Amino acid sequence: MSIPTFRLPETTPALAPDRVAAVRRSGWQPHRVLMLGGGVLRGLGLRSHNLGLPGHVADQLSARTGRGVDLDVIVEDDPTAARALEGVRGLRLRRYDAIVVFLDAEAARSCGRPDRWRRRIEQLCNTLQDECATEATIVIYDAPCEDTGMLGLPSRRVRTTIDKMAAEVAAVSFLFGVTFDSLPSAGTRMTMGIVPSATTYAIWADAIVNRLHPRLRALEARSTPDTPRAFRNRPDPERPRMRALAQMRLRPNHRDSLLDYIVTQAKVTFRADAAHLNIIDGDLQWAQASTDAEAAEVSREFAFCNQTIQADGLTLVNDAQRDPRFRGNPLTEGPDPIRFYAGYPIHTWDGYRIGALCIIGSTPRSMLESELLPLQDFAGRVEQELWATALRERPALQPS
Repeated sequence: MSIPTFRLPETTPALAPDRVAAVRRSGWQPHRVLMLGGGVLRGLGLRSHNLGLPGHVADQLSARTGRGVDLDVIVEDDPTAARALEGVRGLRLRRYDAIVVFLDAEAARSCGRPDRWRRRIEQLCNTLQDECATEATIVIYDAPCEDTGMLGLPSRRVRTTIDKMAAEVAAVSFLFGVTFDSLPSAGTRMTMGIVPSATTYAIWADAIVNRLHPRLRALEARSTPDTPRAFRNRPDPERPRMRALAQMRLRPNHRDSLLDYIVTQAKVTFRADAAHLNIIDGDLQWAQASTDAEAAEVSREFAFCNQTIQADGLTLVNDAQRDPRFRGNPLTEGPDPIRFYAGYPIHTWDGYRIGALCIIGSTPRSMLESELLPLQDFAGRVEQELWATALRERPALQPS
């Protein structure tokens, strides 16, 4: 029985997901992965990257490791272009456990000669090595053949050119100590107007996860200060964090119905008194979305969410009056005190923590971190909506 490699798109071929997106799978101490490039990463014919290669990779990686996955997607048709490399330098790549780059066949052919392509790959590898943590895994996947001749097969001339380009990438990757690979043959020939099937995405994802899984397991055992996890848990420098916040184009009192819905769902799911999407802006905290129609600004000095943005991961406070971090905080007293709090940080696309999605209650609770994993899912949905809104009018990523 043959495996179906491609399917005809059910909708217009022009349909594609957002060029910058967050794909999240909840779980303990999530691995953070960046998927960057063009080609198969574009998600032609799909409305969401959750349905394409990133979603399949996140599913398989989470199942294999038993951990969560924070997977960021940046569709960049030519990741070797000067503009793209400049954008990569603004992404704070040190926070990623793994970076997976997909080359694009059209970008390779536009170079004209293999030696020019080699120089561009050298610049890409050099940038990645300079910007990534030394413990991180970097994998570059070759561009699939998209140029076909008779019977849907690549012509000899096209095949020869592709082989030469691939040889240059392999040679440069070896010199830089970067892993180079090709996707399985189930998906290496792409014809115009035809998109990969779910089966093909699953085959590709399996190959990618087989590469990443052993290296991520080895990384878990390290606790040195230069690991990506250690970098993620450092407080963000305030000046670039505020620049990143400005790029998100958020405004107090500007309500978004989808964000309000997500916040409401968080409140209902955990039977909380209230839920908020709070933004830490300078010396103040204000609500971008809230189940409380009259959510007031709060001084950052007393804001619970200011504690949440100091590191990645969940902040859980079952009884604020017994927690030394909030001793003497006026928000824990009065007629409507905050006794219970759980918050998950909200990131910009370049990794700065600008606020938190949180649930609160006026009575103490005894919740476990494992019971609050859905809050991570809600935070991922918030990030996806914020990124899509901020970048809707932009043709490509413009990091701070």
